[in-house]
Amino acid sequence: MFETSHVNHYAWSLAVILLGLVVWLCIALVNAENQRYALMTNKCPDPVFKTGIDKACLYTVRSRDHWWEHLWYAFIHVKPEHK
Repeated sequence: MFETSHVNHYAWSLAVILLGLVVWLCIALVNAENQRYALMTNKCPDPVFKTGIDKACLYTVRSRDHWWEHLWYAFIHVKPEHK
C-alpha cells in the first residue's frame, strides 16, 4: 500500500555531492593558480632576504583582478609552457 522508491533520491544526492566536489576543486584550482602566478610575477618578495619569498603574502595576494581569470587560465593551459 505504501511503496516508496529511493532511486531518485540516490541520483539527486549523488548529483549534489558531485557538484559540491567540482566546486571545491575549482576553488582549490583558483587558489593554486593565484599563488603560481604571484610567484611567477614576483608579487611576494621577502622584505629582508632579496631571494626569498614572503609566504604569508601568498595566502592574501591577488595576482589577477578576478577569480575567473585564474580558473580560465588553468583550464586552458593544462601543460606547462616550454621555454
